[in-house]
Amino acid sequence: MGYFSNGSCLTICPTGTFQNNLNNLCQACDAKCSSCEGSSTYCLSCNSPYLLFGSSCQSSCLSTLYYVEGSSCQMCVSPCLQCLNKTVCISCISGFFYNSSCLSTCPSGYFADSSDLTCKICQNGCLSCLSQTICLSCPNQTFLYSYSCVSSCVSGTYSSNSICMTCIQPCSSCTNSTYCLTCSIGYLSQLSPGTCLSSCELTYYAQNTSLTCEKCSGSCLTCSGSATSCLSCNNLLLLGQTCVSSCSKGYYSSEGMCLGCAFPCLSCDMQDYNCTSCQLDYILVNYDCITDCPAFNFLSNGTCSACLYPCLTCSAASSCLSCAINASSQTYLSGTQCLTTCPSGYYADSTSVSCVNCSYPCSTCTS
Repeated sequence: MGYFSNGSCLTICPTGTFQNNLNNLCQACDAKCSSCEGSSTYCLSCNSPYLLFGSSCQSSCLSTLYYVEGSSCQMCVSPCLQCLNKTVCISCISGFFYNSSCLSTCPSGYFADSSDLTCKICQNGCLSCLSQTICLSCPNQTFLYSYSCVSSCVSGTYSSNSICMTCIQPCSSCTNSTYCLTCSIGYLSQLSPGTCLSSCELTYYAQNTSLTCEKCSGSCLTCSGSATSCLSCNNLLLLGQTCVSSCSKGYYSSEGMCLGCAFPCLSCDMQDYNCTSCQLDYILVNYDCITDCPAFNFLSNGTCSACLYPCLTCSAASSCLSCAINASSQTYLSGTQCLTTCPSGYYADSTSVSCVNCSYPCSTCTS
């Protein structure tokens, strides 16, 4: 079959025309088309400066979903929604726009903004982030605190893997999760082993000015107010607030403590009233301090010694001062002796229990 064009029958119509099968004519394409097919407006290519957009020639691509390649408009390649060319996206169908590309995840230092499907740079020095105000990690020599990057961790927090972690109560400041530096109100800081306590441990005392638990001195087992104000001792005896190896005079040992002897003991043993020596002007008798020796005893070198019978009182063992009363064998004081019979010139006086001189001129008498 041939087609008529300019007085000739042709098997193929020349450029700028199309084959009209209804009348077998080669008819001219639209003025914008440089080639066409089936009709004058179904363009296959365009005359400059027009661009082929689908099957028509336009002065520009009619949608940002297309880009110019040569003299035609090409659809952007998925996942680009809008583009400048085959490889440079302007916006995305899916994923997030970053550096002319559409990514499933944003690179480090950027966060995915779902409102416009773009990757936006993290702010405030964040290394990674969830949004412009929520940091997830920070650069070297900075620390993550309350979703921000800071130069140092604030009081009440400590650094762990470049993150400021809150100290665990009752710590108010700390170096890690287990070592406290200062404590909350009502607690005391014990720097070794770095804990906060409601009361100090054994061998420590509460220092009320610094609110710390300080170590008692080596001899103290427990102490109060200062390191040397002992309350109990470590294998020693507590004398007042001091730990000693033995109790001083005037004290006795009981249950790890030196307790004061009861007056008038000068020294004692086992109990406060179990005297072993006495204060001045007191006499030791059977672990007791008294002012006078009992009957049948005399004072000798600060102690009471027994008079020899039948002395009731005496100045020495055999130097009687008075005689014992005995119904069966009564004796009477004569000089420093107790006699059953008074010597010549004396009579036995039952009232004074002594031998009394007979009155002159009696040489012997009965009263």
